[in-house]
Amino acid sequence: MAKRMAFVLGICLIVSLGLRAQEVTGRLEGRVLDHEGLALPSIRAVLTGDSLQGTRETESDKRGYFRFFSLPSGVYALRLLDESFHEFARENIRVPLGGTAFVGDIQLKPIYMESHDIVVVGQPPLLDPTSTVSGANLVADTIKDLPLGRDYRSAMAILPGANQSSFGDDVNVSGATGSENMYSIDGIDVSDPFMRFKNTALPYNFVKEIEVRAGGYEAQYRSSMGGLVNAVTFSGGNDFSGQVFGFFTNNNFSQSAFRAALEPSKGRFAQYDMGLSLGGPIVRDRLWFYAAYNSINRGEDVLIPGLDLYLRDKRTQDVFAGKLTWRPSEIANLTFTMIGDPVRHDYVGPGQWATVAAALNPDPMLARITEGGYNFLASGSFVLGRNLVLETSLAHVIRRDRIGPATEVGETEVLYLDIFSGGIMSGGHWGKDNGDSYQTTAACKGTLVLGSHVLKAGFEYRDNRLDADRDQESLVRFSENMYTHMPGVSRGTVRNRIPSLFAQDSWKVSDRLNVNLGLRWSAENLVGSDGRVCQRIPDEFQPRLGFVFRPDGKGASKISGSFGRFYGELSTYVMTWYMIEGAVWHSIAYDHDPRLDPSGGSDTATSGVIQPEIEGLRGQHYDEFTLGYERVLGGSYKFGLTGIFRDLRAAIEDTLSPRDGTLYVGNPGRPPLDETAKMTRRYLGLQMMFQRTGGKHLDFTVSYTLSRSHGNYPGLFAHDMDDKRPNTTGYVDTPEQVALATGLLPNDRPHVFKIFGSYRFPFGLSVGTFFQWQSGTPLSELGTQTQLEGWWKFIAPRGTLGRTPAIADLNLRLTYQMKSVAGTRIAPRLVLDAFHIGSRRTPVTYEQRHYLGVDESGTQIDPNPLYMQPTRFFPPMSARLGMEVNF
Repeated sequence: MAKRMAFVLGICLIVSLGLRAQEVTGRLEGRVLDHEGLALPSIRAVLTGDSLQGTRETESDKRGYFRFFSLPSGVYALRLLDESFHEFARENIRVPLGGTAFVGDIQLKPIYMESHDIVVVGQPPLLDPTSTVSGANLVADTIKDLPLGRDYRSAMAILPGANQSSFGDDVNVSGATGSENMYSIDGIDVSDPFMRFKNTALPYNFVKEIEVRAGGYEAQYRSSMGGLVNAVTFSGGNDFSGQVFGFFTNNNFSQSAFRAALEPSKGRFAQYDMGLSLGGPIVRDRLWFYAAYNSINRGEDVLIPGLDLYLRDKRTQDVFAGKLTWRPSEIANLTFTMIGDPVRHDYVGPGQWATVAAALNPDPMLARITEGGYNFLASGSFVLGRNLVLETSLAHVIRRDRIGPATEVGETEVLYLDIFSGGIMSGGHWGKDNGDSYQTTAACKGTLVLGSHVLKAGFEYRDNRLDADRDQESLVRFSENMYTHMPGVSRGTVRNRIPSLFAQDSWKVSDRLNVNLGLRWSAENLVGSDGRVCQRIPDEFQPRLGFVFRPDGKGASKISGSFGRFYGELSTYVMTWYMIEGAVWHSIAYDHDPRLDPSGGSDTATSGVIQPEIEGLRGQHYDEFTLGYERVLGGSYKFGLTGIFRDLRAAIEDTLSPRDGTLYVGNPGRPPLDETAKMTRRYLGLQMMFQRTGGKHLDFTVSYTLSRSHGNYPGLFAHDMDDKRPNTTGYVDTPEQVALATGLLPNDRPHVFKIFGSYRFPFGLSVGTFFQWQSGTPLSELGTQTQLEGWWKFIAPRGTLGRTPAIADLNLRLTYQMKSVAGTRIAPRLVLDAFHIGSRRTPVTYEQRHYLGVDESGTQIDPNPLYMQPTRFFPPMSARLGMEVNF
């Protein structure tokens, strides 16, 4: 009766819920043979573990293979049982998030042969025999010993092919910008659908495991233009456990930072970071809970330049996570998750303007910011026999992104920025930009084993909604006789409705060869503020093909390769410019100060209607090829070599059509923008990795990446001009900007060497390190174009003016695990983090605009006095104190 009820419950959930954006579980596989090497069918396999409610059982098939699907990531113990054979047990098997733990071929001895039951402890699983993924997994025990940032996303930087950015965006993966990554927590897509760079935060204390997929992944996964970052939080257990933690840093723990030209001076600062977590059983083996809270408070004095006035920048963030894990029957597991990170910020600074030398009044530099999100998930996993698993979920995300003036003057007066006079700011704030996002995702996935085939299929439906309220106005003086007035208003609701389907087959052709074949289809339906679909992208077909070959047939080495096409969703930000009826954006050029005489301006960019649908618009996507080799050496060591090539096939940007002078958002190089050059970006990388894991005292990973990133389109984040507006950057606003734009892209780093690891002494002291050396990035020479006055263009071929200095960065973490207090389970752990040891505070970005004006003949004029001066420096050496108390 219980099984029947669970099955009915599963069917109801399938109808109403949806597939998680990323895997939150893993698999375990192996093969059972007799003493002569022949396959043993119908051998009972029993699995137990701290992450599993109750036990899980299956049987080997006629080829001797047994498989466990939908396992929470964690450490397990396996037993193989049959009345004709001696019992076999293997302990400490780690099942990775989103991957397969392969225990290899296991030979059982019959009862009539003299032998004892066999117990294997600590033998690591062999290489994943089914996966072509380029990436890595980091578990909590590894992360807690490393000198990383408090947010889980900082762990990405230690992996091969994932480079820290000097431009203010997230880690850049395989040549993409940080705005192109996709983030998932507990199966909820927490990526920012609006601006693409404000993603949900979570401290590493809440995180059980992090998976980073840089490429080569299968059709079941939603894709991105960068990397996929997947994290799972803790889930409680049959025993109560928890943690209290606190971290502190201020300017007494830091060198003084080098200040770039026109960067506001900063005074004293302090950050307090405190939290707690608790998990355990409500009903043992049936219902678990986990709850966690983290409060982060930061304050910093910021100088208002020109006024000799310091004001306090204050930011408060409340991060929380909660989870219920319920096993209502032997075949069903349900999970309910809630995660949030709301922020309140009294901001002091130049905002989007980086060229402020002085302010005549503080109001333009004061803003109130509210941001962060609330994420909810209900999910279910149903193991319906040995060969069928169904997984369902429903996710809903609410995100606030609001910024506006903090004073009455900021509210009522127009911002005025005089760049020609060196960057003098006055008047009010630039306006308000409010975007409330609501994202709902629903679908279902099934996994079916048919002989040597593991078949997966699923559907998904996503609705991205944005309630936009933008009202901005500024006046900028670029040269002696060049003023640009930029008012704009956009209010309305827009949506992006995205259905998708996938089907894939993992075919074990032989004991040595596995082939993965899949196809994913999705479509984007952009709904304008009038409630009608105003743009369709109907044919996002994404084939995926991969193979894994094990030369030795046992799993100690493998050769893998893949081809795939990967699409990225269009941001809702671009829809506020082109898909809201009545939205008006102006760029009005004057040869005099319009505050004195508002007549005589030339308005070159005006919108007020929803852009007509473009037939044949293609979604932004790239093709990828990977080829890799991995080998296990001596049990605890692994060597890997991976090549990856990515070729951008289509981008979406707003561009001024040379044919009719209208701004369109479309595919440059295709109608109606066919007279504009096609966007290109090619990344070629070779990654080498040597790793030691599972050691009692020492674990480490060493990697080297050789790469090249070339083209005319860096991505959704315009590194050249620090432009964060996705799909509306200034890359190709006019044909002038494309003429010399092909070359080495801003995040091209040919050589990157990394080493991270930890050593655990027997008396409680641990030392963790992360060191990296990376090449500098290319420099270019920019000037002013004639078609859109004040806008930039390349006046020398891109990336040909040398490079920024190379960067060497050493970070250390010292921890001391104290003994339990008075015989209890309370065990304090002291933490000292030292970042950027020996930092020379090297320049990492430079002002690349050489000229600020152009005369009637097209000659560049008004040299920029800040040309080739540093605009950012590498962070100074700093420290952070902390304590974590486990109980």
